[in-house]
Amino acid sequence: MLNLSFLLAAAQLFEADGDCIMGNTGIESIKKAEETAKENAFRAASEQASLYIESVSEMKNNKLTRDQIRVFSTSILKVEESTITNELIPNEPGAIKYKCHVKVWIDPDEFAKKFAGVTMEKAEDQVKMDKDQETYREQNETEIIDLREQYKNANDDNKRQEIVSAIKHNEEKFTAAQLYQRGVECYNRGDLSEAIKFYNQSVETNDKYAAPLTGLGWIYNDQEQYEKAIECFKKAIERYSEFAVPYNGLSYAYNYNEEYDKAIEYGNKAIQLDPKYAAAWNNIGFAYNNLGDYDKAIEYYNKAISIAPNDDVPLANIGNVYYKQKDFTKALEYYQKSININENHSNVWYNLGNIYGQKGEINKAIDSYKKVTLLDPQNVRAWIILGYLYNNQEKFEEAKKCFKKALKINPDDASAWAGLGFAYDGSEDYSNSNEAYKKAVELEPNNENYKKNLEIAKQKL
Repeated sequence: MLNLSFLLAAAQLFEADGDCIMGNTGIESIKKAEETAKENAFRAASEQASLYIESVSEMKNNKLTRDQIRVFSTSILKVEESTITNELIPNEPGAIKYKCHVKVWIDPDEFAKKFAGVTMEKAEDQVKMDKDQETYREQNETEIIDLREQYKNANDDNKRQEIVSAIKHNEEKFTAAQLYQRGVECYNRGDLSEAIKFYNQSVETNDKYAAPLTGLGWIYNDQEQYEKAIECFKKAIERYSEFAVPYNGLSYAYNYNEEYDKAIEYGNKAIQLDPKYAAAWNNIGFAYNNLGDYDKAIEYYNKAISIAPNDDVPLANIGNVYYKQKDFTKALEYYQKSININENHSNVWYNLGNIYGQKGEINKAIDSYKKVTLLDPQNVRAWIILGYLYNNQEKFEEAKKCFKKALKINPDDASAWAGLGFAYDGSEDYSNSNEAYKKAVELEPNNENYKKNLEIAKQKL
């Protein structure tokens, strides 16, 4: 279950210990053992500044299962103290435990900053990807330790050469994982071209690695290149079929490619692998909504909400279902719940404006459309509707500003020219009113209202 209850505080001092055993774990250098102990101590300190709930992973039927997820702050601002000690381990000849004690300043706001402006779905997917990467790295480290032990016990050169090749392949996995992580960092700061470059390099380094293909798939989803996204997610699944994120990515891509049956199919595969995957439940609901099965849509959206009650998206989506059914009372209820969590959802404000307009609550409608124009300044329809509302209130100067904003975005919108003509007429600027109505008629010569208003404007010259 995801829980976005952040610790919004200033940097704090955390104290923790970490250790590493040298001699029987594949780690045979003092420097590496000390570095690993220090890394483990930093991680333990970071756990104390955790911003997400804990991850529970266990093996069942030889498969790794994941329940809940936790991400740790990595923003260590300053190391106050770091001491290394070591001790022999009784009854384990040659084994030495290296221990590190640290005091570090950590910024617990880091997670909130990292995901500022990111949808809950994207945050959820990134957290799952981070956890999967951790598992990938741990499994790989275990494999290398086992391979080194096998090398020690091998009896012939052919077997040793085979093991050396396997170790080299595992080392390539580490390189691929590092390239993937650089791609993630680029993606998180919005540098998509660099992210694509590193993801592709990661794929080329290890042709069995699924994570960078999943990363590429989400970039192509963001860019609305859904066919490319589908191709990447399917390749990721070919390489690693036990991870839910690429299935959810396919569900998302098929939804926006208007292939709703496939969106449901792959969304269901995602929740079979991870029943607590809120985004996947939401994507299935989205597909049912577009197929007109509103009861099913609400059922799946509610499941997403039960898993992630702080996610505004499924709440907004239930509002959309009721909006389509013209049940504006319930739509209003869910839209309000959504914006109470995230007030930066422009589509919700747009629909709220429409509802308030139909209810005759004009000031609330104006406030809603103004919010849309703040969040999405390129939304032509919001500027135009806002202009017409101001015209109805005889606030012609405000109306003119709105129509001019709309026309700057789309100079060929006849309704914006007509609204501007009305605003000029209300300001007794009949010359500009005539020109605006003339432009509206040029763009829509069959619109009788525009032609009638043009004739009236001409008579006032």
